[in-house]
Amino acid sequence: MKKILRLFNVALCLLINGQTNGQMTMPSGAVDACEIFVSPDGNDSWSGKLAGPDGNRTDGPLASLEEAQRRILRLKGLSSRPEINPAESWSGPVTVWVREGTYRLSSPLVFNPDQSGPVLFAAYPGEKPVISGGRPIEGWQTETVNGKKV
Repeated sequence: MKKILRLFNVALCLLINGQTNGQMTMPSGAVDACEIFVSPDGNDSWSGKLAGPDGNRTDGPLASLEEAQRRILRLKGLSSRPEINPAESWSGPVTVWVREGTYRLSSPLVFNPDQSGPVLFAAYPGEKPVISGGRPIEGWQTETVNGKKV
């Protein structure tokens, strides 16, 4: 029964997270939970509704945590984008499932209390994603200084 209820919630989330004629449409009070997926194999132009890319690689998870945050703001009617009608906002819980891989941030990931929770960012079950503010160093070479390799 829990599995059926979860599938029902996900199906409703798919309706909520979609776009129609450039307008976000959201039924008021109809959903208990919504899930968004993020993966290094994703694409920020995809829906974020699938845990992995579809067979044609035309839809699947988002690629970045930043885009997941933007989608949540749109879902909750807190986006400054003109095509979002705040009257159609949705205030139910959102879970962002973060798939295994390394997510490199170019700026801090900021969570504000005014973003109308509850929102949970969690590792996808059985996986261990890494969120890193570091940058890989390319072109690294060793040098000898005072007789020591550095």
